[in-house]
Amino acid sequence: MKNPPRNPNQLRIPALMVLGKISMCPIDPPRECNTYVYQRVKPGLGNVMSRPDRDLQLRIHVPTNSSATTAQLARRALFANAVAAWHALTPEQARFWRLRPNRRNLTPFNAFISEALKTI
Repeated sequence: MKNPPRNPNQLRIPALMVLGKISMCPIDPPRECNTYVYQRVKPGLGNVMSRPDRDLQLRIHVPTNSSATTAQLARRALFANAVAAWHALTPEQARFWRLRPNRRNLTPFNAFISEALKTI
């Protein structure tokens, strides 16, 4: 039997197994009140010890940065243009970036984007 029955008194995570964002004060493991995320992970990698196969992880929710300042929007547009330029490379140009010596150990894509953002 892969998942043995659990004693409800030992299970301190929500009984409904909410996967997603939730505001709470966890007691297993004990943590401060905050917005947390429950997510399934590969067995053994979870940090909720009351689960025998440790396939559940509890972590603090990190909100995304959705600010839309003029400078940030301009930088995003430059990045999008650089990515579009990468996809528009001819086979010969792509070969150049694949064979180009790279002191910083970057992938060809990352090296191209880095150069493109420096020159724009």
